[in-house]
Amino acid sequence: MENFFSRLALDIIGKAVFDYDFDSLTHDDPVIKAVYTTLREAEYRSTAFIPYWNFAPLRAIVPRQRRCTEALGIVNTTLDGLISKCKRLVDEEDQEFQEEFLGGQGSLHPSLLACLW
Repeated sequence: MENFFSRLALDIIGKAVFDYDFDSLTHDDPVIKAVYTTLREAEYRSTAFIPYWNFAPLRAIVPRQRRCTEALGIVNTTLDGLISKCKRLVDEEDQEFQEEFLGGQGSLHPSLLACLW
């Protein structure tokens, strides 16, 4: 059940925040696998006695750390793309908002003021 609810939460967050459909309930893609790899690593690190991952040479040697580094790269690349997309959408909507609802000097349009009161 934990796996099901984790995937459901990921789908909801992806759609609500980034308008991105992970579709994790029906299939695994590299992003989903990368997210689970980093989550497992975070869980492991929270209970490890020696933080060997802080030493750069060991991050390159230890297979677990190499997988985590690769997974973080996938997650970061995906998030960077989604954030850029959201910024573009917000900028476009902000421009539309300003044109529709703001008057010439940056004050609220009279019809919007009437709705607020």
